[in-house]
Amino acid sequence: MSAGKAASTHADAEAAAALLLDEGATSVDAVIGGFLSAAAIDPGALLAPMTMLVAGVGRGARCIDGRAIQPGLGTRRPRGFAPGQPTPDAAFAAVPRSLGVLALAHTHGAARPLSSLAKAASAVARKRGAEGRGRLLTLIGERGARALQQGDVSRALLLAAGPTAGGTLVEDDLADPLPSDERAPLLTLADGTGAALPSFQGTTSSTRPGDGARRSDHRTAEALVAADVHGTVAALAWSPDPEGVLVPELEVRLPRDAAPVLRGVPRVNPGTPRPAALPLLVLTRPSDGWYAALGIGGRPDVEHAELTLEAGGLASLLERLADVQRGSLAVAVTVARSKVQALRVGGRR
Repeated sequence: MSAGKAASTHADAEAAAALLLDEGATSVDAVIGGFLSAAAIDPGALLAPMTMLVAGVGRGARCIDGRAIQPGLGTRRPRGFAPGQPTPDAAFAAVPRSLGVLALAHTHGAARPLSSLAKAASAVARKRGAEGRGRLLTLIGERGARALQQGDVSRALLLAAGPTAGGTLVEDDLADPLPSDERAPLLTLADGTGAALPSFQGTTSSTRPGDGARRSDHRTAEALVAADVHGTVAALAWSPDPEGVLVPELEVRLPRDAAPVLRGVPRVNPGTPRPAALPLLVLTRPSDGWYAALGIGGRPDVEHAELTLEAGGLASLLERLADVQRGSLAVAVTVARSKVQALRVGGRR
């Protein structure tokens, strides 16, 4: 049997995922561990909006929707900001659901304990001098998504993005920010190939005034895909905000994806998922047990009309997707009958 394979738009994530696969880990282990390694380095990654697809023979395709959500659960509508009034960054801070994605994904085929995967990432963060982020990664390994409810963690988040800072993040937002976990919609392509995409992909966001402020649609997404010899592929995309709201004690950044409350404008309902650019898909050909996971960096979405496997096959599809935006990179892994391969295609510069 060939070893599992990983490919990513983020070099450190790919290296960590590949090492895990070489050690016999599953594709789910590899994607979680690879992402955590990237999050140990990038303060905007850990709490970024994300989505994950997991698929394989006999299991179909699952989608975990970890887009950030609008804060303010259980609170009265604040007065809001008047037109022309300066709006603090905290007013844009959204509630992260990334830790819930990792916890749910771990139940879909991981073999390594989450604590083990987080421990390796914590060591990377501490080595780089990010002690606060290292402690948070260790806590995530111990408590999963409930790490946000830990007293010192929740206090740090509320100080950075709660009402005293001009934001609307409250304790109830951190109580149970779980993502949805459901079967991914499947499109039928030519030659008996199906394409599974996140259910929210291709949907349009609200056009109400203020709702589109600082949207993440045009932020560059990172993608990590992996396949193992057991016939499972996993794909993760996340959209870090390099200028997100800094939480100094934790050395992480909250994404600025929430809609600030504006006077005279209807409030976006707390708990509503916020728009995010997370371009992922899984291709499957049941007739020969073939699966492929694809991720595309540097573009806002995957257009359904572009999903055609022409004479050039998967490589041709990747090239077409990568060319949509200058400098983008498309990555893929395939698995069929215990044979695993990885592909990378760069866009035209």
